[in-house]
Amino acid sequence: MNKLFLSLGVSLALATSLSAQLIPCVLGDDGFNLGCCNIPQPNLPPLPPSQFQANYGAFNNCGLLAQQVAGVTITAPAYFQCDYAIANMTATMAPGVTITGPLLMKYARTWTEIDPGTGMAAQVWRFLLNTDATYIAAGPVGALFPVPVSAQPPLSLPVHFNGHVDYICNPTAVAPTRLLTFSLNHLPACISHAPWSARPLPVGAVPASASYHLVGPMPFVFGPFAEPQGPVVEESLRTSRFNLAPFNYQCVTEASVIQGNLNTVLQNCLCAPIAPVVGPWKHQNLNLSVCCGPVATGASSVPVPGTPIAPTGFVAMTLGTFPSPVTTVPGRNLTIYFGVVQYADPCNAANWPIHVVCGVATSQVPGRVFPGPTVAACAPFFAGPLGTFLDLQNSLPITGGPLVPGYGALFGSDLVMNLNIP
Repeated sequence: MNKLFLSLGVSLALATSLSAQLIPCVLGDDGFNLGCCNIPQPNLPPLPPSQFQANYGAFNNCGLLAQQVAGVTITAPAYFQCDYAIANMTATMAPGVTITGPLLMKYARTWTEIDPGTGMAAQVWRFLLNTDATYIAAGPVGALFPVPVSAQPPLSLPVHFNGHVDYICNPTAVAPTRLLTFSLNHLPACISHAPWSARPLPVGAVPASASYHLVGPMPFVFGPFAEPQGPVVEESLRTSRFNLAPFNYQCVTEASVIQGNLNTVLQNCLCAPIAPVVGPWKHQNLNLSVCCGPVATGASSVPVPGTPIAPTGFVAMTLGTFPSPVTTVPGRNLTIYFGVVQYADPCNAANWPIHVVCGVATSQVPGRVFPGPTVAACAPFFAGPLGTFLDLQNSLPITGGPLVPGYGALFGSDLVMNLNIP
């Protein structure tokens, strides 16, 4: 981890000077869709600092235990390497609790949509996040809320979150680029602190089903909705070459998703499957056909016996909804994901073929993607509107030892999956 952050520190001074330049935020395609297994030409915008209010919610036994309003500040992200940025985040709430940590931001993709706030055409840029956060409490706190038991003495562990941030650029607005949606999610302990996780804890040391979520900007309403499922049309899987010792990181352009399917087979409470029997966690099958020039391959979820995700190896929690500022536009739903996916990288045979993945989907989004040569070489371009944008990154913990698949601590990623459902 020290070597990685030394690399970040060296890169940040240069990245900060570059991001200060006046570069337009509507840039078209991102420079990664140039045919698979090539070196990309990243075309990413400068990103502003953000300050907003968010909802912080604690769940236990699949029910919303409590929630509070948090004031969130995110510094202007600084790019380093080819598809990573870093920013600092601070969230403050009552009773005197502060969450702080560096956001490691993996660029996912871009699309166009109508800005619901202005009705004008805009471009959205999505980053997938993860952080090891520190909780600072001014006084005693409850067993579950607002501070996870794992962060309290005697454990006093960093709290690992993953999530996303979407920035929207509307060049006609007073502030052309602004934060559109944001989430950080500390997954239940039966995942975050499982025996196979990066920070295992004995059974019973912390509540197995407790999870913590910071979502904004407000308003955001925690609650269930119909999960994303159905045919997957496009978009891409993108890998990187990533080593820690010696440190080396190189982006590679996209392989195209030709078709696929995502379907739910059962739902439960995941870490507390007895009461209630039915919970907000959906066990889903994911299957994809992937094209890389003349090479056809596939990606699919992998059942993992003996774990809470055993049936399919891929689970989703319908977390809640951002109400729309325009009454004629439906609210934007947020779903969070965790699972295991099999995908053999056609651009780098040395990459692991089994990936622990996490990420998010936003649905009821009036979005369209950019056409490019990767799609044209494999299948007809889907030009219609896309209602759901689902994005995943794999997890390679960097807290020590070799880069192997895992979850529960700060991680780097060498695979991004960008999936669309109409």
